[in-house]
Amino acid sequence: GQTHLPAGFMFPPIGGHSPLPQFTYSTPIPRVDQPYANNGPEGGGPDPYVTGRRMSASRPPAEKQPALPPINKPFSLRLSELPAYNESTVEGIVKPMDRHAIGGDLQQLHEALSDSGTTIQDILVELASKRSNEQRLKLVHGYRNAYTMDLIESLHYHLPNDGLLIDLLFHQPASSDAMAVHDAIKQSQLDSIVIEIVCSRTSHQISSIAQCYKQEYGRSFVKDCTKKLDGFYKEFIVAVLLGSRDDVIQTNNEKGRRDAEGLYAIGEDTWSTDESIFSRILATRSIPQLRVVFSEYSKIAQKDILRSIDTWMVGAAKKGLKAFVLYVKNPAAYFAERLNRAIRHGDRETIVRVLVTRSEENLVQIKKTYHSLYGHSFINDLETIELSEGKKILLAITGE
Repeated sequence: GQTHLPAGFMFPPIGGHSPLPQFTYSTPIPRVDQPYANNGPEGGGPDPYVTGRRMSASRPPAEKQPALPPINKPFSLRLSELPAYNESTVEGIVKPMDRHAIGGDLQQLHEALSDSGTTIQDILVELASKRSNEQRLKLVHGYRNAYTMDLIESLHYHLPNDGLLIDLLFHQPASSDAMAVHDAIKQSQLDSIVIEIVCSRTSHQISSIAQCYKQEYGRSFVKDCTKKLDGFYKEFIVAVLLGSRDDVIQTNNEKGRRDAEGLYAIGEDTWSTDESIFSRILATRSIPQLRVVFSEYSKIAQKDILRSIDTWMVGAAKKGLKAFVLYVKNPAAYFAERLNRAIRHGDRETIVRVLVTRSEENLVQIKKTYHSLYGHSFINDLETIELSEGKKILLAITGE
């Protein structure tokens, strides 16, 4: 049936707030209909090989990879030992090129794509690691104007095994997210993508994704993302996707304590009747403010809210909210955990997606946090899996 938000539920105004330091969306990019391969570690093992523009059916299966070193300390304890996450100090590895003149890049691309001796991988290493997404979008339009050819199509032809990497590098983020959701729906791998968007995109960015989705597929982004959900968990996801979250960075400790007391009362006394309050707090408070709420909750309840969710919930709600809480507590830890699980499952698509989408945001912190959580370098672990021709490009994105 149709989902109704609780009585009295109000979506706070977004205008006027300073957004978290994330990417922005701008020029529309033409649609691409071919599917992503298995997107997300929840997909259950190595990715299937998908024909079409994005993934090549001819890619040979990866050799069996050596196991990563065992982890002896519980994840919750390792997480608790991390320093506090601070949005004001986050840093991406990929930076925009100062005084970018696209003419030189266009000429090098055309020469490489014309088989003049320059390898296209070398050019893409430079563009992926030393140009911003916005600057690469200008190359897409400039190449079409200069040579009357589609740059993305040409790159797919020359690098047939790296379609996803090319699409993420040369499409605007909103378009990439819309395509990821659409393709995940077709492959029944929706949960992890929706949670990633709910966690790490601002209300303005989610609105842009929804517009791209409607434009490309003629469907409602919110309805497609939530059609298999129910109950308060669906209310929570719907509310966030409709733009209810406050994106301000400033926090209020007193409000955080009041919310924490409300969550504690719900969990201990009246959970079955007050689910909507829980949903409303999680859906409307900013990520930094929720970090305050969860910290205060731990003081009041004498246990972490992750343990409470284990007790209160089951199924998709439990899995999704635990991922959401992990992101709130430490966004770098959330993505580090996704990368580690993807490496262990041979999930190439999640690795590519996380590295490209976080390259201009907080990849510096993700790499440091990965080492703190797992006791070894992300780059060393990355070497254990097969990444086709794009491996050199991905290493450049990580600063190696």
